[in-house]
Amino acid sequence: MPELPTGMVTFLFTDLEGSTRLWEHSPEAMRQALIRHDALIESLTGAHDGTIVRPRGEGDSRFAVFAQTSSAVTAAAAIQQAMHAECWLTPAPLRVRIALHTGEADLRMGDYYGSGVNRCARLRALAAGGQTLLTAAAAQLARDYLPTGVRLNDLGEHRLKDLDRAEHVFQLIIDGLPNAFPPLRSLDAFPNNLPLQLTSFIGREKETAEVKRLLDSTRFLTLTGSGGSGKTRLALQVAAELLDTCKDGAWLIELAPVSDPAFVPNVLAAVLGVRETQNARLIDVLTDYLYDKQALIVLDNCEHLIMACAEMADTLLHSCPNLKILATSREALSVMGETAWRIPSLTLPDSNGAETLEHLAGCEAIQFFTERAKAARPDFILTNQNAPAVVQVCRHLDGIPLAIELATTRIRGMSVEQIAARLDDRFRLLTGGSRTALTRHQTLRTLIDWSYGLLSETERTLLCRLSVFVGGWTMEACEMVCCGEAIEPGEVMDLLLQLVNKSLVTLEEHGDDTRYRLLETIRQYSRDKLLDSGEGEAMRDRHMNWCVHMTETLVLGFRKAGKISLLKRRLDLELDNLRTALEWASTRNLDACFRLAGAVFPIVRSAETLGSTLRSLLPEALARDAANAVHTAPAVRAGALWALGAIYLGQGDNATAQLILDQSIQIYRRIEDKQGLAEALATLAAGYEMSGDVVAARKTLQEATTLFQQLGENWGLATSFDSVAQGLFFTGDYGMARACAEQSLALCREIGDTWAMVNPLLVLGQIAAINGESEMARARLEEGLAIARELGDSQLAARILSALGKLARDQKDFGRAKVIYAEVLDLWRRAGNRGAVALVQQLFGYMVVAEGDYPAARSHFEESLSIRQRLDNPLELAGPLEGLACLAAAEGNDRRAARLFGAANAIRGVSGFFLESYDIPEVEQAYAYLHTRLNDSDFDAFWSEGHDMTVEQAITNAFSTDEYRIDHTSRP
Repeated sequence: MPELPTGMVTFLFTDLEGSTRLWEHSPEAMRQALIRHDALIESLTGAHDGTIVRPRGEGDSRFAVFAQTSSAVTAAAAIQQAMHAECWLTPAPLRVRIALHTGEADLRMGDYYGSGVNRCARLRALAAGGQTLLTAAAAQLARDYLPTGVRLNDLGEHRLKDLDRAEHVFQLIIDGLPNAFPPLRSLDAFPNNLPLQLTSFIGREKETAEVKRLLDSTRFLTLTGSGGSGKTRLALQVAAELLDTCKDGAWLIELAPVSDPAFVPNVLAAVLGVRETQNARLIDVLTDYLYDKQALIVLDNCEHLIMACAEMADTLLHSCPNLKILATSREALSVMGETAWRIPSLTLPDSNGAETLEHLAGCEAIQFFTERAKAARPDFILTNQNAPAVVQVCRHLDGIPLAIELATTRIRGMSVEQIAARLDDRFRLLTGGSRTALTRHQTLRTLIDWSYGLLSETERTLLCRLSVFVGGWTMEACEMVCCGEAIEPGEVMDLLLQLVNKSLVTLEEHGDDTRYRLLETIRQYSRDKLLDSGEGEAMRDRHMNWCVHMTETLVLGFRKAGKISLLKRRLDLELDNLRTALEWASTRNLDACFRLAGAVFPIVRSAETLGSTLRSLLPEALARDAANAVHTAPAVRAGALWALGAIYLGQGDNATAQLILDQSIQIYRRIEDKQGLAEALATLAAGYEMSGDVVAARKTLQEATTLFQQLGENWGLATSFDSVAQGLFFTGDYGMARACAEQSLALCREIGDTWAMVNPLLVLGQIAAINGESEMARARLEEGLAIARELGDSQLAARILSALGKLARDQKDFGRAKVIYAEVLDLWRRAGNRGAVALVQQLFGYMVVAEGDYPAARSHFEESLSIRQRLDNPLELAGPLEGLACLAAAEGNDRRAARLFGAANAIRGVSGFFLESYDIPEVEQAYAYLHTRLNDSDFDAFWSEGHDMTVEQAITNAFSTDEYRIDHTSRP
């Protein structure tokens, strides 16, 4: 594809009129005709310096862009002339409608976004077949450059179907072609009272299409959702797009200002111009008037008038066969024949900011934030620097349009980073909405106050108590934590479902589990109310005790059944609750803190958020426990020590890990707890393997194995063999690693635990690859990948895909490797694992170095370095520095390469230089290759220059372009 223009460009949108009927009548003729149609548009677009971007909308629509408006107009005229002259074999000739608009280009990922694109698409919808329309912006620029035989006709102002400002529309008059067309299908062409909107309609294409589809099959549809979720805006957009199907109009009935239910029919009558008579009820007058009308009634904001709206809707629908009603409400009206559809929040990024700007482009919440921020401060743009903060704001505000809009009003005087940092006090921050908006829409607190005020007293009590849950809960958890004073056990289910119906609680399906969740904004509001009630500490204690009871019960039951994969999936759903309970327990109840740590860590140790929580909390909690006059029970303390030791081990601090694990083992020996002792010994054995003490590792593993056998604990045996296999693999003892992994895999197959099979399959696949057994490696890895995908474990899948990508790299199959790593990159971005994203960027860099694309390689390595800078862990910087060193060596810049290798070595601060040599053999190869080109004294001198740099100097040197020239003088 040619390079797409930026800056001010002209968009050209086309569409075929009546194509659906032609497809149904003559599909083969249409298939051939469409090929010719596409060829004509593509050739004429290219002939006039335009570029086809992609199909836009239906399969027969086209989207092109031009750097010059005059070229776009000439192309449009040529397309209409060619289409008119063509001899079509379809039952009716193809007639194309075209729209042109000139505006600022917002180009991302090879596509255009923003209000200019939307405006052109909306203008196209007004045209008839054979007609070409221009906005005023395009017409003004084209007026003096029209081709011969072409002129402009002023059609006046028309409201487009996005309810935005009116557009002054012009028609292209082309000599020799039909130029008389029906009136434009704008909002003004149909009876309605839909209000003009001063802001653009962002995203919601899927939702708009779904609501229109539902209204095809039902006459009464209610859009439900939390306050500020965009129900009204979506309803208005749908009404606008359906106007041409409602010959008697679409009518908005605004009920927010109405407080007396008796006046609901009066509001409808006032909008329709119907007068009340003395001899008949107003509702009867309305039904008589609407009896034969083909109209759409939009009942907006029904939640405080539920019964009155329900009664009126029921009466109208029974009496008026061609009438349709579209309602918006926090809860359904519960009328016979009603379809309730909950509006989702705007789509959010998959992770906490790991995506590139191009990936964020397709996210509705980010688009919405950017558009509204530009309205508040025209110079605002989304950049790599502010994108993480924008993502944080949108995620913390749950993609709620009103909340995001309120946040962007602060952009006039605050940076996005400052807004993000103050979201914990969001109810003070998010004020200052439009003075003309509904009062409850001017601040976030008043918006939720409105919903809260409509609840019964017991519903309010439950809502406040539910705020202790973070990340969701089950019905059983709600019953255990929230029952008590004011709420009886038998009431919980009905009360909870009422909160779901009122759009304050969200219902989610996770496989066979039904879970409930509060949007974070609702949770913080409810938490404040809970604290005001004086129940805050008591409810957090109950939540903590539930977490302890739940985890211990689940661990005991699932371990006996040997189905740890089921347990992991269950506890993964509770990670946020467990983290919150651990934080509370660490300062309030050390017994509960240690019991939680010991129970959940072996199952969820792959969860980085919980591991970091334990790492930060346990050392201080254990120290306080040791200083207390009354200690926690020995077994409880030993479990916490074991968990902490395992965390240190996973982070590479073997020395500290062994000291802490020794303490745990001593306690377990003293109290003769075989289960705990076996687990701690298995973990310690892996630590010995990683530090190279093979004798101690095997002796410790043997003792652990004997204990697990005595206990009949096959799962413990399997996981201990797995841990040791991984330790042996990373130290290069591939023979013993394979033996341990095979024993682990055999035990996992015996107990039927598929999740536990994945790690040994990964180790076996990697070892087979090292031994040159490519087919065996692929078979092992693909078996593990299939399991990970079946279980929905994206992080395990990413690890296995990384190994498959390396296998492809080793075989020089870079095409396949790039496809695999692209998926890995997407998975890690979704998981929010920036370190993994940085590593994959490095791997891409090495591949394009091998292909000789040095500029692309530098881009990947610098992206990796930038990400790792933000991780604020100096050790993480060594990898991308080594990548840039390899690039410099490939370019022949030997001095730069040696200096970067020296800087990387200093940052690692260890004697074992190539910590990633298995994943990245290119580093060791480049290092050795460099030695063949430099004599020892030169290499040592350059390497020492880099080694003596500070971290800041090393980063500056890495990003510098001063040394890009090929350095021939350093060659021996």
